[in-house]
Amino acid sequence: MGILEAAACALPAVATDVPGSRQAVEHGRTGFLAPACSSASLSETMGRLMSLSATQRHTMGRNGRRSIAERYSLERVLDCWEEVYRRQAPTMRKPPASVRDTEWQRQRIAR
Repeated sequence: MGILEAAACALPAVATDVPGSRQAVEHGRTGFLAPACSSASLSETMGRLMSLSATQRHTMGRNGRRSIAERYSLERVLDCWEEVYRRQAPTMRKPPASVRDTEWQRQRIAR
């Protein structure tokens, strides 16, 4: 979550190359991924980010912010939820006719 928050704040990130981080950081574009289980590699990768020019870090941060805006906008999240419901609808049991009729009547009265 912290990696996504950093990207939302337009900050480049350094993370280990593990599931989750791998999906959040685009290596070389929004930050850097270091090999997992190696503190030396993580340290080197952090140094690599710090050695970039301010312009390069700013560009990486902007790329991260743009990626978050595209992947997690309200419209995008709602589209994903709608797709989940659409896929589940055919497999869901329909309520008995008596329940459907009651619901239909309730909706009709509410209008």
